[in-house]
Amino acid sequence: MNKKTFEFLSPSWSFALTVMADTQFLKRIQEFEKDKMNEETIELLSPYMDLEDFNPKVAKAASAAAEGLCTWVRAMKFYHGASKVVKPKLEALALAEGKLDVAMRALREA
Repeated sequence: MNKKTFEFLSPSWSFALTVMADTQFLKRIQEFEKDKMNEETIELLSPYMDLEDFNPKVAKAASAAAEGLCTWVRAMKFYHGASKVVKPKLEALALAEGKLDVAMRALREA
């Protein structure tokens, strides 16, 4: 497979070296606060996600680490999209459960 170059953001080799040299990189990914992702992050990620070759199978040809990172990035984007649907429903459920608790206490007192 031939290497392809895509320029969406200005590449920074010096920054990439810093990230790759960080011994806490894996820990930072594991502790990533996925609920704090915002629309700007997803917007910046979207051009890469739309690439046909941005998938774990293609990344695996480069390395197992690239495959894992590609899988993780795709999962975070999927999580963000799903949470926009699920989060309001969970909030509504918590509100309804609170109202139910109040009503049940009133019923027991009656």
